[in-house]
Formats: sequence, structure tokens, C-alpha cells
Amino acid sequence: MAAVHPQTLRMYERLGLVVPSRSRGNTRLYSTRDVERIQAIVRLTREEGVNLAGVVRIFELEDRVRELERQVIAWMQQWQQRIQRELAKRAGAHRRSTGDLKAPVKIPISRGRGRV
Repeated sequence: MAAVHPQTLRMYERLGLVVPSRSRGNTRLYSTRDVERIQAIVRLTREEGVNLAGVVRIFELEDRVRELERQVIAWMQQWQQRIQRELAKRAGAHRRSTGDLKAPVKIPISRGRGRV
């Protein structure tokens, strides 16, 4: 990881870009996710030329995309359940309506000459 000055890390924290946990002695404890976000910030600012306001906006949009993905998945699961219920309902109705077709059919047999 590229070296990041402690003051820069504090600025990232003030902007809400990283939120490290704290030890009992109030020392910042950076998680793996925090380190990954710091690496992303460094890449965006140093390599891509994005300013910190842009980084904040990018992260906000990424969070929004993840939320929308969760909503779409939930919506799709609800529709899948509705469709499965409807299919089961229609299959049951179909079985009931075709059940009569499976019953033996009585065909009158003519004992006389060619007439039924």
C-alpha cells in the first residue's frame, strides 16, 4: 500500500471516507475494509486525478447502486414467489379439471344391428 500521511487519514475520516474503530486508548484501528477503501481513495486521487469531493460522490453512488441491487433482488424474489404460487394454483385447477377425463368412459354397446 502506498504510504498515507496520518493527517491525510484524519482528513479521510473527517469526510466520512473511512471510519476506523478505536481502541480503549483511542487509537484508530483500521479494518481490512478500511484499508481497501484507503487504497481506492489513493488510486482515485493519485492515479485518476479525482479530487476528494469526487471520491465522496463516487462512494455515495457506489453505496446507492448496492442498495438498488438489494431492492431489485428482493423485488425479483417476491415476484418469483408470486409466480410460483400462481403456477401451483393453476396446476391444481388443471388437475381438477382434467380429473374427469381420467375417469372411465362408458360407451354404450349396441347389441342390435349397427345402431347405438
